[in-house]
Amino acid sequence: MNAGGNMIKAHGQAMFISHRKIGDLSGPMSSILSGGPAVGIENVRQVRPHLVIHSHGEVISGLREAIITTFNGGCKGLPPEAREPGSNTCFKISSSVHLPRN
Repeated sequence: MNAGGNMIKAHGQAMFISHRKIGDLSGPMSSILSGGPAVGIENVRQVRPHLVIHSHGEVISGLREAIITTFNGGCKGLPPEAREPGSNTCFKISSSVHLPRN
């Protein structure tokens, strides 16, 4: 699920905050992009959040909302079924997996 996005400000900083309820399926990545059906959080004690810093490049007129609310909004080279394709070369800058506490 795409939990949130933001535009990096001129000073190079951004803040990311997200909240999901158990079973929330709003804003999931499509099965086309994720490789399987989207599912909501089923057990909060087993959640393994993956934080991905993903560059969408420059803002494309008319696609700002898609760029900050979808994982691949504004990106080129996507399948025809993908939402909001654009002309930017998008890439992952960094990622981390956060394991649940025991």
